[in-house]
Amino acid sequence: MAISQQCPHCETQAVVADSRKVTRLVRDIYFRCTNIHCGATFKSQLAVVSMISPSAIPNPDVRLPLVPAHRRRGKITPANDDEPPARAEVQA
Repeated sequence: MAISQQCPHCETQAVVADSRKVTRLVRDIYFRCTNIHCGATFKSQLAVVSMISPSAIPNPDVRLPLVPAHRRRGKITPANDDEPPARAEVQA
């Protein structure tokens, strides 16, 4: 599966131009917008934040929280799980 990201300016798909290791758990990913009229380049970060299943050969230097069992058994929430904005109530 390829990493994809939308350009923050024109919202066109951007492609990975390069990436660099920051730490064992974090990578900087450099993107290039595919819209030739925009041409933006930008940096994102990819980070490991928790474990869904523990490693069979754990590294003692890596300490990550384990996702609670009730969350592991159910549906895994996608990365784009932002709640839609609340609808404004109309004042009468």
